[in-house]
Amino acid sequence: MDSSTLFELRKQAKELEGFAKIRKLLYALETAKKLVLDSPSDTWLQKAYAYLLIDITKYYSHVGNIEAGQVYLQQLLAIELLQPDKIIENQKAYLLPKINIHYALVQKAEELSKAAKHEEAMGIFQHLIAHNALSQLHHEAYGWVIYRYIKDKETELTSIAIRTLLKDYIDLQNPKPSLLHSLVLNFAYYYSKKNENFQLYRFLKLWNPAYLRNEDMRGSYFNDKEIPSLIARILRTFVDTNTSIDIEYLTNNIPLSGHEILELLREPFFWKITKAHKEKNMPALWSLLESYCTTFAGHSGKGKWHSEVLKIAERYMREQEEWRFLVFFERWNPTEFRTQDWEEQRKDDKTYPSLAIKCLKKVFKIIQLQKNTTNIDWLLAAYCNAIRLLPNDDWLVREHALLLYYANQVEEAITSYKKLVLPLGDKAYIWKEFASCLQATDDMDIKIGMLAKAIQVEKEEDFLGDIRLELAACLLQKQLLENCLVELHTYQKHRQQKGWKLSEFFHTMHEKAKHATTALQNNSHLYAQYIPLAEGYAYNGIEYTEVVFIKKWKNIDGKEKLTFASAQGIECNVSAKRFKILKNVAPGNTYSMQLYAQILPTEPSIYYPKLPEYKYIPLTIKKLDMPDWSILDNTYAVIDYINTEKNTLHAITYTNKQVFFPIQKYALQVGDIVEAKQYIKKVKGTTKIELYTIQKIERETGIQHFQTALVVIDSINYAKKLFHYVGEKRIQGIIRFSETEIVPQVGGFLSIHYAYTIDRNSSSKRMYKALAIAETQEIDSSLITTFGGYIQLKSKTYGETEDYEPYNKQNILPDFGFVGNRYVSKSVLAAGGIKYNCNVTLTAVYMERERKYNIIKIQQV
Repeated sequence: MDSSTLFELRKQAKELEGFAKIRKLLYALETAKKLVLDSPSDTWLQKAYAYLLIDITKYYSHVGNIEAGQVYLQQLLAIELLQPDKIIENQKAYLLPKINIHYALVQKAEELSKAAKHEEAMGIFQHLIAHNALSQLHHEAYGWVIYRYIKDKETELTSIAIRTLLKDYIDLQNPKPSLLHSLVLNFAYYYSKKNENFQLYRFLKLWNPAYLRNEDMRGSYFNDKEIPSLIARILRTFVDTNTSIDIEYLTNNIPLSGHEILELLREPFFWKITKAHKEKNMPALWSLLESYCTTFAGHSGKGKWHSEVLKIAERYMREQEEWRFLVFFERWNPTEFRTQDWEEQRKDDKTYPSLAIKCLKKVFKIIQLQKNTTNIDWLLAAYCNAIRLLPNDDWLVREHALLLYYANQVEEAITSYKKLVLPLGDKAYIWKEFASCLQATDDMDIKIGMLAKAIQVEKEEDFLGDIRLELAACLLQKQLLENCLVELHTYQKHRQQKGWKLSEFFHTMHEKAKHATTALQNNSHLYAQYIPLAEGYAYNGIEYTEVVFIKKWKNIDGKEKLTFASAQGIECNVSAKRFKILKNVAPGNTYSMQLYAQILPTEPSIYYPKLPEYKYIPLTIKKLDMPDWSILDNTYAVIDYINTEKNTLHAITYTNKQVFFPIQKYALQVGDIVEAKQYIKKVKGTTKIELYTIQKIERETGIQHFQTALVVIDSINYAKKLFHYVGEKRIQGIIRFSETEIVPQVGGFLSIHYAYTIDRNSSSKRMYKALAIAETQEIDSSLITTFGGYIQLKSKTYGETEDYEPYNKQNILPDFGFVGNRYVSKSVLAAGGIKYNCNVTLTAVYMERERKYNIIKIQQV
C-alpha cells in the first residue's frame, strides 16, 4: 500500500454517510499512521495523512462533537510538512475557529486590543490561560495583544511587568519568522536602551535569531540617510554596552554569513575606539583595543572594519604608547590582511606605503626597542610578501637579513647588515647577528671585534651569556687563552649568581682552556684593540663630524641622555652609558663622531614638498684636543632689553635672531655688544639660539659685525623729538634726538649699522633698531627721486578753487594738496611756502613697505 491507497479509501468514504463514513475514515487514518511511520520521508504519504485528519475534523465539527474534533485537529497541527502545501494550510485556518469554542472570545479580545483597551483584552486571555483554554491556534493573537499592550503602556509598566509579558510571549507557539516576532524583537531593542536591567542578548537567544526575516537583516533609507538593519543595531548595542556574547552562537544561528556577522560586530567597535581617541580618553582606548582582540580571538575573517580597527591602532599607538602595538598586532593576526591592505596608496601622483607595510615596520621597530627578536614566527608569512614589496626598506632589511642568514646566503646577509648596523649600531643583537655571518678564518679578528662591540653596547649581563660564549670560542680558536678564560669566568660567575645552569658548550670550552691561567680581571684592553676593526669594517666610508657636548638630561623613562651639536646645526642624542669615554663629559667638551643620518618618516603634504628630516645616530666617538666650545661658530649680539621681572637679558644677534640669557651671570647694559659661541637648536619646526662663553666687547669692534644700510630721513617729529628714516629692502625706523648728536635734515642720507626683530603680532613686519649712525655724502637714487607737476590745494573747511586765491586773501592756509594722485601734507606745503595752485617740483622718498612715495619737499617753479 502507498499514498494512492489512502486517497482511494478517502474517496470511498466521501460516498458514504453517517457512521459508515467516519468508520471508513478512521480505518484509513490507522492505515496512514502505519505507512507514515514506515516511510517518514514520503511527502505524498504525509499529505494523504493530513487530508484524512482534515476530513475527520470536519465530520466531528459538522455533527457537533467539538471535543473529538479538537483531538484530530491537534494531530493535524502537529504535522511538520516536509513540503509546504497551501491547501492544507488554508484548511487548518478554516478549521481552527470552527472547532475552538473560544474563537469568538478571542476575536473580542483582539478588537479590544486594537481599540487600545489593553487591560480588558489581556483580561480575556488571562482568563483563558487560567482555565487552560488557550488553544495554540490563538497564540499569535495573544502575541499581538501583548505587543500592543507593552508598546502602548511602556512608560506606565514596571520593568518586571514588561519582562514578564515578554517571557509570556516567548512561551507562545505562534508562527515564526513573522512580522509580529520581528516587532517584538524591535521593541526589546529599544526598551534595552532605556532599562539597563533588561538583558537584550539573553532575550535574543530566547527569541531565537534563526527566526530573523530578510527585512530584519537589510538596511533601509529614509530621506537619503541609511538606516542600519535591525540585527545590525542589536549587535551594535552589544558592543556599546560591553555585553558578553558568544560569537560562535551568533554565527551559527543568525541567517547571515560569518563574515557579515563579524563585520557587523567590528564596525561599532571601530566607532567606539574612534570616540575614545577623540575624547582623548587614552585608558579607554587601550582597553577597547585589547577587548577587541579578546572578543574576536578565534574568529578569523578578513574584512573592511577589521582593517579599519588596525589602522586606528597603528595610528594611535605611537611614541610612549607604541609598545602596545606589538601585542595588539599579533592578536589581530597579520594573516587576515585583505588584498587591499597590501596595496600601496596613491594620491596626487605620489605613492605611500600600504597599511600592511606600515604595521610591519611599526612592529619591527618595537621589537628592536624591546631587544626581542626571537618570537617572530607569526610575522614570517607577512614579511615574505612585505619584502617583495619594499626590498630596500630599512625597517624590513633586518628581518630579510635574518632570513638570508638562516638560508645560508651569507654574502647577501652581510650586505644587509652593513646597512642595518648604521641605524641599529647600539643593539647588541645586531652585532651578534652580524658576527655570525663572518665564518671565514680571515674575518676572525673582525668577528671578535663585533662580539666585543656587542658586549660593550649591551648593559645587561643577563643578555650576554651566549655572546660571551661565542666570543670565548673565537678567542680559543685564536689561541688567546687568557682572554678566553676571562669571558668564560665572567659567564660562569654571573650564571652562578643567578642560580642558572651552565651550558654544555661552556663545559666543552672550559675543558679545552682549563690548563691556562690568567691574572686578567677583564678584557677591556682586548676590546679596545678589536672593536675599531669591527667599526672600521662596518662604518667604512662614513666621515667624522666635529661636535660639542651641550647638555645632559633625562627622558620620560628616567634614562640619562646627552645632547651633542655641530657647528653646521647637526644635533644628536645618545645614552649617557653608550660610550665609556663620556663618563666625565662636561658642557663644551669637543669630540669627533661618525654619525649615521637616518631619514625620519614624515606625513606627506599635498600642498608643498617636505624636506627630509634626519635623526643623527652616533656610531663612534673620539675626544678632540680642542678648547671647550671651540668648534661652534662665533656670534655677536647687542643687548636690546633687560627684563628685570624675569631676570632675563634680551639680545639681537648680528644675524637678527633674538636670544635670551639670565641677568645674574653678566653685568651688561642696553646697547652693550657681546661675543659668544652659538648653538642653533631646532624646536618644533623653529630654530632657537643658545649662547655660550658670553663676554662683552668694545662697541666699536662689535658693531662692525652688524649689517649696514644707506637710509634717508623722510620726516622729523619735533614734538616727539625723533625722526624717521627709510632704506632699501623695506628698512625703516625711528631715531630719537637723544640717541645721536646729528641734526636731522629731511632728505639727508645716513649710514647706519642695524639689527631687527620680528613683530610678534605680525610675522611679516620687522622692527629695526639703529645701532650706529653717521652722516654721509653718499646718495641712493633708488630711495629718493625728484619730479614735477601741477598741485591742487585743498582746505578741510572750504574745499578748493582753481587758483585757491580767495582763501589765501582770507589768510586761510591749505590743509593738503595733490600732484596727480600723489598726496602732499600740510607741513610740507608750509615748509615750501605753497599757498596757490601752481606748478611745483617735488622731492619724494620711496616707501618700499607701503609701496608708495612720501613727498618730503616741494618747491614752486
